[in-house]
Amino acid sequence: MGNTIARTKILRIISQATHPINYTEIKNQVDKSCSRVTIYRMLLRLEKENLIYRFPDFNGDFRYSLCTEKDHSSTHNYFQCLACDTVYSLEAEHIETPIPEDYLVQTVHIMTAGICPHCQIFKEN
Repeated sequence: MGNTIARTKILRIISQATHPINYTEIKNQVDKSCSRVTIYRMLLRLEKENLIYRFPDFNGDFRYSLCTEKDHSSTHNYFQCLACDTVYSLEAEHIETPIPEDYLVQTVHIMTAGICPHCQIFKEN
């Protein structure tokens, strides 16, 4: 699988995802047509091209999401479900984070953990 095909396939997988996804989810969708090295190389390339961005989750994995105009803002809010491990992008207002004046902040990623509404329904039943 050439770089252009791999790039297109991986970008399509990320753009069609309903939530930020990790390497394992991407690998499961590209099947055996892409090696581990090719996938990571394409993820780095797509990130350098500002088509996707990555951030760490509570498990130490990187999650990948498609860049939108909104994503170029300086604050990103996420919620990771401790039951199903899904990471959700939250539409939350800017959360103030006290930073000393001598630091120049460029990006803030806020990750919250708990139980998502979907998993709460299953816990109640």
